[in-house]
Amino acid sequence: MSAGVIPIVSKECGFEDDEVINLPDCKLDTLKKFIRDSAKPDEWIKQESSHAAEIVKTRYSRQNFTDSVIAIAAMNKLEKL
Repeated sequence: MSAGVIPIVSKECGFEDDEVINLPDCKLDTLKKFIRDSAKPDEWIKQESSHAAEIVKTRYSRQNFTDSVIAIAAMNKLEKL
């Protein structure tokens, strides 16, 4: 995603709908339909590619992970008080 790859995953992966293209399931018929219907204009591909890269920067960066761990540790510390 950080390189602009547009992720196509099943709902079970747990990503939000605004982050990836979530398939309802991984049945063969679903995959075939998605492949048949997947032709998109170049502008859509550019926008979605930029969006994927931006998602990584804003939600999945190393700093974001560190901030999340610190926040969880702080919450746990407060709960013990």
